[in-house]
Amino acid sequence: MGDAKIPNRMEKKKKQTRIKIIEVAMSLFEKQGFSQTTMEQIADVADVAKGTLYNHFSCKEAIVSAYVQTVNNQTIPVLKDLLSDLPNTRSRLLKVLLQVFDWGKLNRELVMIYFSFRMQNLVKGLPEPGERSGFAEILAMIFRQGQLDGELREGVSAEYLANYFNMIYFRILIEWLSLPDKYPLQEQLATNIDLFLNGVKR
Repeated sequence: MGDAKIPNRMEKKKKQTRIKIIEVAMSLFEKQGFSQTTMEQIADVADVAKGTLYNHFSCKEAIVSAYVQTVNNQTIPVLKDLLSDLPNTRSRLLKVLLQVFDWGKLNRELVMIYFSFRMQNLVKGLPEPGERSGFAEILAMIFRQGQLDGELREGVSAEYLANYFNMIYFRILIEWLSLPDKYPLQEQLATNIDLFLNGVKR
C-alpha cells in the first residue's frame, strides 16, 4: 500500500510543478513581454532546475500552448451550458467561434504564438493529446449533438467533422490575425458555417 502511494505523490508533485511553471511564465510574459522572457528566467522565478523546466516544456511556445489548452478545458463546462440553450448546430458553432475570437481579441499575441507553434507541430505530425487546445473536442461535442438531434448525417463521425471544420477555423484565424481591425469576422464566420453545413449546391 505504501509503495503504491509513492507514484501518486510523484505524479501530484509533477502536476503541481507544471502548473507553477505555467503561472510564472504567463506572469513574466505579461510583465515584460514574451520575447524578453527567457527559459532561464522562468526556471529561476519558478524555483525549479533548468532540467526540470525542459522536462516539462521544450520551449516558451510550448508553455503558451499548455496555457491555451488549460483555458479551453476550463471553458468547456461553461460552453456546454451556453450551447444547451441554443436551437441548432449553426447557432452553436457561431456562438463558440465568437467566444473564441472574443478571447483572441484580448490575447492576440498569445493566439499568434500558439497558432505558429501548432502549425509547426502539424508539419512534424499530429500532436499528442496533451498538446491539443481542446477546441476540436468542443466542436465534436456540437456535431455529436447535431447528429443526436437528427440534424446532421450519422455516416461520418463527430470527430472527423470536428477536424474538418477545424481547418476552416484555422483559415479564418489566419485571415483575422493578418487584418484584425478590418476583417469582417462575424460575416465570415456565418458564411463559412453555412457553406460547411449546406455545401455549395443551389
